[in-house]
Amino acid sequence: MPLDFEFIGPYQVLRILGQGGMGTVYHGVNAKTNKPVAIKVLSAGLAQHQRFRRRFDSEIQTLLKLKHPGIVQLIGSGEEKGLLFYSMEYVEGENLQQILRREKTLPWERVVDIAIEVCSALKHAHDFGVIHRDLKPANLMVNSEGKLKLTDFGIAKLFGALDATVEGSILGTADYMPPEQAEGKPVSVRSDLYSLGSVCYAALAGRPPFMGKNIPEILFNLRFGVLTPLKNLAPDAPKELCDLVEELLRREPSMRPPTVLVVSNRLQSMRAGLSKRAREKQTDKTEVRNLVEMTSIDLNDVIVPGSDTAFSSMKQDESPQETSAAIAPAENKKDNTHATIPSVAGPDEQTQFAKPNSEFDYSEHPSGIDQVSKTYFTEVGDEDRRRSSIVISEPEPTSHWAQWLSIAGLVATLLACAFGIVWFSLPPSANTLYQQIAASMNSTDDEQIMAIEPVLDRFKELYPTDSRIADVEVLLTEIDSMRSIRQLQRKARSSGSDQLDPVEQAFLECTKAESLDTELAKRKLKAMVTVFAANEKLSNRQRQLVTSAKRMLDKLVSEGNASRNPAIETLEKQMIWADANLAPSPRAEWLKSLIELFEEKTWARELVTSAKLKLIAIEKGAADQNP
Repeated sequence: MPLDFEFIGPYQVLRILGQGGMGTVYHGVNAKTNKPVAIKVLSAGLAQHQRFRRRFDSEIQTLLKLKHPGIVQLIGSGEEKGLLFYSMEYVEGENLQQILRREKTLPWERVVDIAIEVCSALKHAHDFGVIHRDLKPANLMVNSEGKLKLTDFGIAKLFGALDATVEGSILGTADYMPPEQAEGKPVSVRSDLYSLGSVCYAALAGRPPFMGKNIPEILFNLRFGVLTPLKNLAPDAPKELCDLVEELLRREPSMRPPTVLVVSNRLQSMRAGLSKRAREKQTDKTEVRNLVEMTSIDLNDVIVPGSDTAFSSMKQDESPQETSAAIAPAENKKDNTHATIPSVAGPDEQTQFAKPNSEFDYSEHPSGIDQVSKTYFTEVGDEDRRRSSIVISEPEPTSHWAQWLSIAGLVATLLACAFGIVWFSLPPSANTLYQQIAASMNSTDDEQIMAIEPVLDRFKELYPTDSRIADVEVLLTEIDSMRSIRQLQRKARSSGSDQLDPVEQAFLECTKAESLDTELAKRKLKAMVTVFAANEKLSNRQRQLVTSAKRMLDKLVSEGNASRNPAIETLEKQMIWADANLAPSPRAEWLKSLIELFEEKTWARELVTSAKLKLIAIEKGAADQNP
């Protein structure tokens, strides 16, 4: 593929490594030192928009915060002739996506080692307030020594950065995205833990936890789908590992482990325990008595193990998205060998800094890229990454009075604990319980609503005459509906949807339509109520489903269409990508394919109309050029 330019900043550009919706990643060398680098350049069209310039700068500032052997290292950033770019270390290797595509699955021992290395990198990022938000096999690079590099912080979020949450709330890859991120809700460190669980699941099972024919179907399965037990797909994996992975994949973030350090410690303990168990199985009783006691693991440190085994990744369709710090090499090259493929993100080398060049302004440039068409380049040094230092002072001698104060404090603490035991043994008041219920009453998270069921039952048991009991009854009925949906899905999976009775089939279709198209869901729910509501011969189970359908219809009518379908925003981003990256002829073919896929979807009507207009304009332009 021809290059658009031979030099940018202090670098000579050699070849293209990968392209995406946000820009291109090149392989280059420093013209002065001849050191290899990877250069990410923001698309020229997007560089004219302040929103994308700020997002690109946010990615740079994120990488500037991080210095860890398991995270791609930033070298410098700059702008030349309106092109924004930054450079990072380069590595000869391949990503986990490519390896899984070749190997299909990995041994569980290797998966544990991978997870521990990822935990080490994630802990460093989380310690600096950075949530990755797009952890997936394609963003885990493996260098020639088998070590991991975490890449692509293009949609990372700093804790408390509200603007980033709003603008990028559904960015990411659907196959590995946590449910809260798919629904546009705030993300946390536990969102990265869900994605880590998805990566481990895919490496063991050969496929992601939830799959679908398209993005809306994947998002539906994320919310309502039943997770296939990992042990069924990876029978050789230890139960302890399967349990941990499924715990990471809990829909409710509060049900996942609290931090990446906790996960790392469990993985290290698991690896040590399982290794010991394997050795004991191969040793007779006499040899077992002579075994040297193992040294305990220091759980205060995150151990990044060595690795000899190659990674792998399944073959699956990925939608175009923002190119990040570690885009795999363009895969349109025909290569039937399994040789190591060059990619971005490099080994643990010392960062190389270019010497000043007369063609560029190397003066300090303030954080925040707000001006267009400036020319500058800023190198990054260790001093730029240094955030704080720890000063340890000698403890002062404890005085006699300080000892008595310490004893008095201990006595006060014991009295407070005794008072707390008595206080908490009393039944909670109606207001206390209802406050917990009210917090979940308007939630769109099914897991959060179902988790409040014990509180609802407690309120109903203790305060049956309270004026708010009607709200409690409504929420309990809604939980029964959710449980019914999941039971129907399991029944349909095991015996096929054709084995469901007509009421069950109709209700399942309505719930599926609800997550994809609000207007379609209203029509289907209204039809179901019309057909079955007057039938007096329905069973209690069938009547409960009809009642649930009526309640769902009333809720949709009252809410209107205030919430926007996430699939619409995803398609809009796809169209922006196509407009910025495809030539007229392939773009016309792309638009025809989009129309073919979504023409019958009512929620995509406006996008399909826009695509048709764009297609007409392209065809008219072609006709004018070739009369």
